[in-house]
Amino acid sequence: MVSIIVPNYNYARFLEERMWSIFTQTFTDYEIILLDDASTDNSIDMLRKYAEHPAVSHLYLNEINSGNPFVQWRKGIGFARGKYIWIAESDDSADSRFLERCVELMERHEEAVICFSASILVDECSNPYTDTDADHWHRRGIVPDTYYLYDGNEFNKHCQIWDNHIYNASGVVFRNSGDVCEIIDLVVRYRYAGDWFFWTRMAMTGDVIILNERLNRFRRHSMCVTNVGRKNTAYLEEEVEYVKMMFSLYDIGRYRRVMRVGSLIRKIRRYKFDTVSRQHLMNVVAALYGSNVQAIYWLYYANRVLAKIFHMVHIEQWDYMHPAPRHL
Repeated sequence: MVSIIVPNYNYARFLEERMWSIFTQTFTDYEIILLDDASTDNSIDMLRKYAEHPAVSHLYLNEINSGNPFVQWRKGIGFARGKYIWIAESDDSADSRFLERCVELMERHEEAVICFSASILVDECSNPYTDTDADHWHRRGIVPDTYYLYDGNEFNKHCQIWDNHIYNASGVVFRNSGDVCEIIDLVVRYRYAGDWFFWTRMAMTGDVIILNERLNRFRRHSMCVTNVGRKNTAYLEEEVEYVKMMFSLYDIGRYRRVMRVGSLIRKIRRYKFDTVSRQHLMNVVAALYGSNVQAIYWLYYANRVLAKIFHMVHIEQWDYMHPAPRHL
């Protein structure tokens, strides 16, 4: 029923926790596909040991590092035989009920192509961050033991456009449809934001389920791909490409376009780029919108100030259009 892809690169220190969280799932109709991207630690020895488990259908060891996690996604998807796919990143782990809950909802809603669970963020030692709410439950007024069912295109237009709501692949079970291979082929050229492109393209093909249970443990550490990318201009350049794609795919009004470009400029100003890199990114954004980027930023900033006083003034955090919660 489920193909579990475990891509790994130099995460031997996390593999035992990850594999144990797979082997103890209450839902057991799965195959496991183990991938290694030419690790230099003792990952390969550990993976060979895990490959002896009867649920493991493939062990593929790269001789040369691909330099791109989404190339590994594509390889795993090519091996996958299941009705659903779970990309269980090797530095994360999961609650034992994760697959059971996600598969149950995907079976209940045949038009759904994605089911995404809420997460507990943990550090390198698996200690939870107590001051981080990745799912913004405090703002959204989440009711426990519920889920949202979105039309995929509405989810893209009102959630994905502002940020990657599906922020961790380990929290996702997605349908292994005929579109998956075509979509992953489109996104492998991105190094940092490929998942954002992937989930958005997937959402265009069906409904999206957001499961309001914290069944995924997302590890944030210094060497995770997103953190590394945000230290240089590459991530934001890919985000600009993403915004350009969204403007071409959807009819987004001028006001919301200005606010979205303004949020990009805010990131450029906040990150500690050198002067040359900052100017380069500003030029990239100017090419996206063809206007005075500083004027757009001050419009965006004024909007944020007014929104704190008058809640009817919209910025991205009030643009999310959530459907009524459904009970599990």
